[in-house]
Amino acid sequence: MAVKELKKLYRFFQQAVRSSFYDLGITAPEITYYIAEVLTEFARTDSLYKIRDAQGEKLTTIVDMLLEASISYREREIKKHIGDYTLFMSGIFREYV
Repeated sequence: MAVKELKKLYRFFQQAVRSSFYDLGITAPEITYYIAEVLTEFARTDSLYKIRDAQGEKLTTIVDMLLEASISYREREIKKHIGDYTLFMSGIFREYV
């Protein structure tokens, strides 16, 4: 996705999240920005499984990602991705949470 389209998508999510959060009484702008960033990031399906192991294979389960984080110099990056991924997926499949 081109940068211009990502910016438009981010603005869309930011407005939608801000409106929803306002209705819920949540007024912290940093939360709105963060959620809009997560939604924009995962709008690209290749971002869902961007963590790869040492052999370059995509890691598709949280368990595999956690194992990679425990042996990788990229621990912080991987754990951030896991947090964002689980937040995103729990919003989509909330009936399974």
